Amino acid sequence: MPNNEIRARRFRLPAPPLRSQSSHAGLVYQRYLLEALSGSENKEREKMLALLATYKSPSIYKLFYKRIQFELENLGAVTREFDVTDRLSIGLGNTSPFEVGLTLHHTYGTPVIPGDALKGLARHHFIQNYAVNDDPAAYNDALFGSQTIASGIDYLGGWYIPGSAPGDQPLVRDVLTVHHQKYYMASERNWPTDFDDPNPVTYLSVRGSFLIGVCGPSAEWSNFAFDALEAALKDAGIGGKTSSGKGRLIRSEPQGNQHRYRYSWRTPIR
Repeated sequence: MPNNEIRARRFRLPAPPLRSQSSHAGLVYQRYLLEALSGSENKEREKMLALLATYKSPSIYKLFYKRIQFELENLGAVTREFDVTDRLSIGLGNTSPFEVGLTLHHTYGTPVIPGDALKGLARHHFIQNYAVNDDPAAYNDALFGSQTIASGIDYLGGWYIPGSAPGDQPLVRDVLTVHHQKYYMASERNWPTDFDDPNPVTYLSVRGSFLIGVCGPSAEWSNFAFDALEAALKDAGIGGKTSSGKGRLIRSEPQGNQHRYRYSWRTPIR
């Protein structure tokens, strides 16, 4: 076996079920890649990424989404729907056989935005941009907590809205190209030149829309916290590659009394 080749143990076991029949993209992404090469000539890797880009949200996820809507309403949370303007990359640093990670729902394999990521983004943006004349520290503690004070606001995460991505396929093949690889290697640290070979790295990012929930001691506090979060999602973005314009989310445009992709938990799924 070449030194630059890594194979999974299941390579010696019977082949897994036909991957295109699996409804869980996260399982495929984390477990089904049979071999990984240190270079970019991994046809199996590219085949799997192309397959994952065809995945739709499973039908059972629609029932789960309706339950989320129901639970958020019962909790008294404020919810808003957001569209991803370009691409969204959450969890790039997660361990993955594809070199680049991605945060997917553990049970359904659909994209999800963790609540702690939303809270961290909102806190950073609030500290950097909001000037509160009374007592900034007191507002910061109330919204985000401290070592001695618990936060009064719960950032409940973001859930992919079924059908919001084109073809209900929220995963899309993306590429990140390192143009001066040796310049970033501490062992070599050569100055970048126009003679360097670009090193494209393919990975998965996310598109579509998300339902985000925030819950506080009152509707006024919840909306106040949500306004800060909404500004952060629009101006700074969340996740990786925000300096390249990724990760921006803007409020969904309503059509009549309903948002474009809203599933009502009060009506049955057919």
